[in-house]
Amino acid sequence: MLRVEFHASVPKELEQPELNEDALAIDEAAGRFAVSDGASTAYDSRIWANMLTARFLQSPAVNHEWVTALIREYRASYDFDQLSWIQQSGIEQGAFATLLAAEFQPERVELELLCVGDSLAVLVENGTALKTFPYSHAEQFDVDPTLLSTRSDANEFITASQFYSQYSTTWSLHNSSVVLLMTDALGKWLLEASAKDHSTLQQLLTISSEEEFEQLVMTLRETKQIKVDDTTLVRLAFEVKV
Repeated sequence: MLRVEFHASVPKELEQPELNEDALAIDEAAGRFAVSDGASTAYDSRIWANMLTARFLQSPAVNHEWVTALIREYRASYDFDQLSWIQQSGIEQGAFATLLAAEFQPERVELELLCVGDSLAVLVENGTALKTFPYSHAEQFDVDPTLLSTRSDANEFITASQFYSQYSTTWSLHNSSVVLLMTDALGKWLLEASAKDHSTLQQLLTISSEEEFEQLVMTLRETKQIKVDDTTLVRLAFEVKV
């Protein structure tokens, strides 16, 4: 089975955790896991990020119809007559968020991954990172990512025939495989720091408490190794049932 070893999120502002625009959702029994990073420059992206992760647990088949139905729910959650014109304008401009979603297939012992945006998944075997998705170099985080939006016209890329080949992958798992799911701030740091120091990965493999994770993130912020942003990590471990 694929079990959750650790998960935590450190908000951009420690004193205001309710403003954390990262979202994570976990259903260990179903083997579904998702993280999302709401775009800070858009209106109410925190809610959109939470809706994306929650819906993946309910229905993992992400496609154009899946997103369209979720957009309808998002818009229906607002009473436009009670909103100011600024709020109405913000909703019309759209919320944006990433989605990194994983579903374990026990029959094939594989993990199916979908990633829209600049989050990062890492496959670890025997303490070594074998694969990363969708990025393999820190510089890739410097390019503006494609995001899922509450504006239908911004989601046309989902209808492309190459959508799944471009935004998804499948990893085979083995006994003691570890999978890390993380949002962009941590992902960029890991790829950047690992290129210079191979022990960097061990920090994420051994963290066991929210306090320890918060301390790591705050230290990285203070030393300017990581940008000040909401920061989320999920660590999954595969074990063969005997």
